Amino acid sequence: MALIPFVGMAAPVPLVAAIVLGIIALIRKSRGMGWSIGAIVVGGIGMIVAAVMIIISLGIFAFTAESESSATADPEPAVEAPATEEEPAAEEAPAVADEPDVLELAVVETAFGRDRDHWNYVVVLENPNADYIFSSARITVEALSEDGTILDSSDDYTTILSGEIALSGTFFNVGQGEVASIGVRGPEAVTAVYAAGEETGVFEVSDVAAVASRYGTDVTGTVSSDFSEEQQSFRVTVVARDPSGTILNADYTYIDRLPVDGKAQFQVSFRDSLPADATYEAYVMF
Repeated sequence: MALIPFVGMAAPVPLVAAIVLGIIALIRKSRGMGWSIGAIVVGGIGMIVAAVMIIISLGIFAFTAESESSATADPEPAVEAPATEEEPAAEEAPAVADEPDVLELAVVETAFGRDRDHWNYVVVLENPNADYIFSSARITVEALSEDGTILDSSDDYTTILSGEIALSGTFFNVGQGEVASIGVRGPEAVTAVYAAGEETGVFEVSDVAAVASRYGTDVTGTVSSDFSEEQQSFRVTVVARDPSGTILNADYTYIDRLPVDGKAQFQVSFRDSLPADATYEAYVMF
Protein backbone atom coordinates (compact mmCIF):
# COMPACT_ATOMS: atom_id res chain seq x y z
CA MET A 1 0.00 0.00 0.00
CA ALA A 2 2.80 2.44 0.85
CA LEU A 3 4.28 2.08 -2.65
CA ILE A 4 1.06 3.06 -4.44
CA PRO A 5 0.57 6.83 -4.97
CA PHE A 6 -2.48 8.28 -3.21
CA VAL A 7 -3.45 4.83 -1.88
CA GLY A 8 -0.29 5.06 0.29
CA MET A 9 -1.99 7.79 2.33
CA ALA A 10 -3.91 5.03 4.09
CA ALA A 11 -0.81 2.83 4.62
CA PRO A 12 0.25 4.38 8.00
CA VAL A 13 -2.79 2.89 9.72
CA PRO A 14 -1.81 -0.81 9.35
CA LEU A 15 1.92 0.11 9.66
CA VAL A 16 1.39 1.79 13.03
CA ALA A 17 -0.60 -1.26 14.13
CA ALA A 18 2.31 -3.52 13.08
CA ILE A 19 4.86 -1.44 15.04
CA VAL A 20 2.69 -1.29 18.19
CA LEU A 21 1.89 -5.01 18.19
CA GLY A 22 5.56 -5.85 17.53
CA ILE A 23 6.71 -3.77 20.49
CA ILE A 24 4.07 -5.34 22.78
CA ALA A 25 5.15 -8.84 21.72
CA LEU A 26 8.81 -7.96 22.23
CA ILE A 27 8.16 -6.59 25.75
CA ARG A 28 6.19 -9.68 26.72
CA LYS A 29 9.01 -11.81 25.38
CA SER A 30 6.51 -13.96 23.53
CA ARG A 31 7.62 -16.78 21.36
CA GLY A 32 8.61 -15.78 17.87
CA MET A 33 10.83 -12.88 18.88
CA GLY A 34 12.02 -12.71 15.28
CA TRP A 35 8.52 -12.06 14.08
CA SER A 36 8.13 -9.21 16.58
CA ILE A 37 11.40 -7.60 15.48
CA GLY A 38 10.45 -8.13 11.84
CA ALA A 39 7.12 -6.42 12.37
CA ILE A 40 8.81 -3.40 13.97
CA VAL A 41 11.44 -3.15 11.21
CA VAL A 42 8.97 -3.59 8.35
CA GLY A 43 6.59 -1.10 9.98
CA GLY A 44 9.35 1.47 10.33
CA ILE A 45 10.56 1.08 6.76
CA GLY A 46 6.95 1.18 5.56
CA MET A 47 6.34 4.42 7.42
CA ILE A 48 9.34 6.00 5.71
CA VAL A 49 8.20 4.79 2.28
CA ALA A 50 4.61 5.92 2.98
CA ALA A 51 5.82 9.38 4.05
CA VAL A 52 7.79 9.73 0.80
CA MET A 53 4.84 8.56 -1.34
CA ILE A 54 2.45 10.90 0.52
CA ILE A 55 4.74 13.85 -0.27
CA ILE A 56 4.94 12.75 -3.93
CA SER A 57 1.14 12.29 -4.12
CA LEU A 58 0.50 15.73 -2.64
CA GLY A 59 2.95 17.22 -5.11
CA ILE A 60 1.23 15.55 -8.05
CA PHE A 61 -2.14 16.74 -6.79
CA ALA A 62 -0.90 20.33 -6.34
CA PHE A 63 0.72 20.35 -9.80
CA THR A 64 -2.46 19.03 -11.45
CA ALA A 65 -4.66 21.57 -9.68
CA GLU A 66 -2.35 24.44 -10.64
CA SER A 67 -2.29 23.31 -14.29
CA GLU A 68 -6.07 23.16 -14.47
CA SER A 69 -6.38 26.58 -12.83
CA SER A 70 -3.91 28.10 -15.31
CA ALA A 71 -5.70 26.55 -18.25
CA THR A 72 -8.99 28.01 -17.06
CA ALA A 73 -7.65 31.47 -16.20
CA ASP A 74 -5.39 31.99 -19.20
CA PRO A 75 -6.78 30.17 -22.22
CA GLU A 76 -4.62 30.25 -25.28
CA PRO A 77 -5.68 32.98 -27.67
CA ALA A 78 -7.57 31.72 -30.66
CA VAL A 79 -5.57 31.73 -33.84
CA GLU A 80 -7.25 33.94 -36.36
CA ALA A 81 -7.58 32.57 -39.85
CA PRO A 82 -5.87 34.59 -42.51
CA ALA A 83 -8.13 37.05 -44.23
CA THR A 84 -9.57 35.80 -47.48
CA GLU A 85 -11.67 37.34 -50.13
CA GLU A 86 -15.33 37.40 -49.18
CA GLU A 87 -17.18 34.60 -50.89
CA PRO A 88 -20.42 35.47 -52.62
CA ALA A 89 -23.50 34.48 -50.66
CA ALA A 90 -25.16 31.29 -51.81
CA GLU A 91 -28.30 31.82 -53.80
CA GLU A 92 -31.40 31.28 -51.73
CA ALA A 93 -33.77 28.56 -52.86
CA PRO A 94 -36.93 29.93 -54.37
CA ALA A 95 -39.76 30.16 -51.90
CA VAL A 96 -42.22 27.29 -52.07
CA ALA A 97 -45.77 28.44 -52.41
CA ASP A 98 -47.96 27.57 -49.47
CA GLU A 99 -50.43 24.78 -50.02
CA PRO A 100 -53.94 26.11 -50.47
CA ASP A 101 -56.26 25.95 -47.52
CA VAL A 102 -58.43 22.85 -47.47
CA LEU A 103 -62.10 23.73 -47.80
CA GLU A 104 -64.84 22.12 -45.73
CA LEU A 105 -67.32 19.71 -47.24
CA ALA A 106 -70.39 21.53 -48.52
CA VAL A 107 -73.98 20.33 -48.12
CA VAL A 108 -75.40 21.08 -51.56
CA GLU A 109 -78.93 19.79 -51.06
CA THR A 110 -81.09 17.75 -48.72
CA ALA A 111 -84.52 16.19 -49.05
CA PHE A 112 -86.71 13.91 -46.94
CA GLY A 113 -90.17 12.41 -46.90
CA ARG A 114 -92.35 9.76 -45.34
CA ASP A 115 -92.66 6.37 -47.02
CA ARG A 116 -95.37 4.37 -45.33
CA ASP A 117 -94.01 3.82 -41.79
CA HIS A 118 -90.54 5.25 -42.32
CA TRP A 119 -88.81 8.46 -43.30
CA ASN A 120 -86.37 8.52 -46.21
CA TYR A 121 -83.68 11.12 -46.83
CA VAL A 122 -81.32 12.27 -49.56
CA VAL A 123 -78.15 14.33 -49.04
CA VAL A 124 -75.96 15.74 -51.82
CA LEU A 125 -72.45 16.69 -50.65
CA GLU A 126 -69.59 18.35 -52.48
CA ASN A 127 -65.86 18.09 -51.86
CA PRO A 128 -64.66 21.40 -53.37
CA ASN A 129 -60.98 20.45 -53.05
CA ALA A 130 -59.33 19.38 -56.29
CA ASP A 131 -56.35 17.72 -54.59
CA TYR A 132 -57.71 16.52 -51.24
CA ILE A 133 -59.95 13.59 -50.38
CA PHE A 134 -61.69 12.45 -47.20
CA SER A 135 -60.78 8.82 -46.58
CA SER A 136 -63.24 6.53 -44.74
CA ALA A 137 -65.19 9.61 -43.69
CA ARG A 138 -68.12 9.33 -41.30
CA ILE A 139 -71.25 11.15 -42.42
CA THR A 140 -74.04 11.43 -39.86
CA VAL A 141 -77.53 12.44 -40.99
CA GLU A 142 -79.96 13.48 -38.24
CA ALA A 143 -83.75 13.69 -38.34
CA LEU A 144 -84.83 16.82 -36.46
CA SER A 145 -88.23 17.83 -35.11
CA GLU A 146 -89.66 21.33 -35.29
CA ASP A 147 -87.97 22.30 -32.01
CA GLY A 148 -84.61 20.77 -33.02
CA THR A 149 -84.95 17.50 -31.11
CA ILE A 150 -82.95 14.68 -32.73
CA LEU A 151 -85.52 12.00 -33.51
CA ASP A 152 -83.15 9.55 -35.19
CA SER A 153 -79.77 9.45 -36.92
CA SER A 154 -78.02 7.39 -39.56
CA ASP A 155 -74.27 6.94 -40.12
CA ASP A 156 -72.50 6.32 -43.40
CA TYR A 157 -68.80 5.69 -44.00
CA THR A 158 -67.31 6.53 -47.37
CA THR A 159 -64.26 7.91 -49.15
CA ILE A 160 -65.13 11.26 -50.68
CA LEU A 161 -63.22 12.21 -53.81
CA SER A 162 -63.28 15.65 -55.38
CA GLY A 163 -66.74 16.57 -56.66
CA GLU A 164 -70.26 15.64 -55.60
CA ILE A 165 -71.68 12.50 -54.01
CA ALA A 166 -75.19 11.60 -52.90
CA LEU A 167 -76.32 9.61 -49.87
CA SER A 168 -79.75 8.12 -49.40
CA GLY A 169 -81.13 6.20 -46.47
CA THR A 170 -83.99 5.61 -44.07
CA PHE A 171 -84.79 6.69 -40.51
CA PHE A 172 -86.39 3.67 -38.81
CA ASN A 173 -86.81 4.98 -35.26
CA VAL A 174 -88.66 8.27 -35.62
CA GLY A 175 -91.78 6.68 -34.13
CA GLN A 176 -94.72 9.07 -33.90
CA GLY A 177 -92.52 12.11 -34.38
CA GLU A 178 -92.61 14.40 -37.39
CA VAL A 179 -89.39 15.20 -39.21
CA ALA A 180 -89.20 18.94 -39.88
CA SER A 181 -85.61 19.10 -41.16
CA ILE A 182 -82.44 17.08 -41.37
CA GLY A 183 -78.94 17.92 -40.22
CA VAL A 184 -75.68 16.66 -41.67
CA ARG A 185 -72.39 16.28 -39.82
CA GLY A 186 -69.22 15.20 -41.58
CA PRO A 187 -65.42 15.24 -41.26
CA GLU A 188 -63.60 18.52 -40.70
CA ALA A 189 -61.26 19.94 -43.32
CA VAL A 190 -58.18 19.14 -41.19
CA THR A 191 -58.84 15.40 -41.70
CA ALA A 192 -58.52 15.65 -45.49
CA VAL A 193 -55.71 13.68 -47.13
CA TYR A 194 -53.64 15.12 -49.96
CA ALA A 195 -54.18 13.27 -53.25
CA ALA A 196 -53.25 14.98 -56.51
CA GLY A 197 -56.35 15.24 -58.66
CA GLU A 198 -54.58 14.22 -61.85
CA GLU A 199 -53.32 11.05 -60.15
CA THR A 200 -56.35 10.02 -58.09
CA GLY A 201 -58.85 9.22 -60.82
CA VAL A 202 -62.56 9.84 -61.31
CA PHE A 203 -65.71 7.88 -62.11
CA GLU A 204 -67.79 8.69 -65.16
CA VAL A 205 -71.48 7.83 -65.60
CA SER A 206 -73.15 7.51 -68.97
CA ASP A 207 -76.23 6.08 -70.72
CA VAL A 208 -78.61 6.78 -67.80
CA ALA A 209 -82.13 5.71 -68.81
CA ALA A 210 -85.40 4.94 -67.03
CA VAL A 211 -87.94 2.27 -67.91
CA ALA A 212 -91.35 2.11 -66.22
CA SER A 213 -92.63 -1.31 -65.22
CA ARG A 214 -95.64 -2.66 -63.41
CA TYR A 215 -93.61 -2.74 -60.21
CA GLY A 216 -92.09 0.73 -60.38
CA THR A 217 -89.30 2.40 -62.35
CA ASP A 218 -85.95 0.85 -63.28
CA VAL A 219 -83.02 3.18 -63.91
CA THR A 220 -79.93 1.79 -65.65
CA GLY A 221 -76.60 3.22 -66.75
CA THR A 222 -72.91 2.43 -67.11
CA VAL A 223 -69.89 3.46 -65.06
CA SER A 224 -66.32 3.84 -66.29
CA SER A 225 -63.22 5.43 -64.76
CA ASP A 226 -59.68 6.53 -65.45
CA PHE A 227 -58.26 4.82 -62.34
CA SER A 228 -54.98 2.97 -62.87
CA GLU A 229 -56.26 0.00 -60.84
CA GLU A 230 -59.40 -2.11 -60.85
CA GLN A 231 -62.11 -0.83 -58.52
CA GLN A 232 -64.31 -3.12 -56.44
CA SER A 233 -67.48 -2.85 -54.41
CA PHE A 234 -68.52 0.77 -54.87
CA ARG A 235 -71.93 2.42 -54.63
CA VAL A 236 -74.09 4.11 -57.25
CA THR A 237 -76.86 6.39 -55.95
CA VAL A 238 -79.58 7.51 -58.35
CA VAL A 239 -81.54 10.69 -57.56
CA ALA A 240 -84.86 11.28 -59.31
CA ARG A 241 -86.07 14.88 -59.85
CA ASP A 242 -89.19 16.46 -61.23
CA PRO A 243 -88.93 18.97 -64.12
CA SER A 244 -88.40 21.83 -61.64
CA GLY A 245 -85.39 20.08 -60.10
CA THR A 246 -87.06 19.06 -56.84
CA ILE A 247 -85.88 15.70 -55.54
CA LEU A 248 -88.60 13.09 -55.77
CA ASN A 249 -86.79 9.99 -54.58
CA ALA A 250 -83.40 8.29 -54.39
CA ASP A 251 -82.02 4.80 -54.08
CA TYR A 252 -78.72 3.03 -54.54
CA THR A 253 -77.05 -0.20 -55.64
CA TYR A 254 -73.54 -1.65 -55.66
CA ILE A 255 -71.18 -2.61 -58.46
CA ASP A 256 -68.90 -5.51 -57.62
CA ARG A 257 -66.07 -4.83 -60.06
CA LEU A 258 -64.93 -2.22 -62.55
CA PRO A 259 -61.93 -3.29 -64.69
CA VAL A 260 -59.26 -0.83 -65.76
CA ASP A 261 -60.40 0.82 -69.02
CA GLY A 262 -63.65 -1.14 -68.75
CA LYS A 263 -67.31 -0.45 -68.00
CA ALA A 264 -69.91 -1.82 -65.60
CA GLN A 265 -73.68 -1.54 -65.73
CA PHE A 266 -75.88 -0.65 -62.78
CA GLN A 267 -79.62 -0.81 -62.17
CA VAL A 268 -81.61 0.90 -59.45
CA SER A 269 -85.27 -0.04 -59.07
CA PHE A 270 -87.74 2.41 -57.52
CA ARG A 271 -90.78 0.71 -56.03
CA ASP A 272 -93.09 3.56 -56.97
CA SER A 273 -93.78 4.68 -60.52
CA LEU A 274 -92.17 8.03 -61.16
CA PRO A 275 -93.44 10.73 -63.56
CA ALA A 276 -92.60 10.22 -67.21
CA ASP A 277 -90.87 13.62 -67.31
CA ALA A 278 -88.66 12.88 -64.29
CA THR A 279 -84.91 13.24 -64.71
CA TYR A 280 -82.23 11.10 -63.11
CA GLU A 281 -78.73 11.73 -61.84
CA ALA A 282 -76.24 9.01 -60.81
CA TYR A 283 -73.49 9.59 -58.20
CA VAL A 284 -70.66 7.11 -57.67
CA MET A 285 -68.80 6.73 -54.37
CA PHE A 286 -66.66 4.23 -52.49
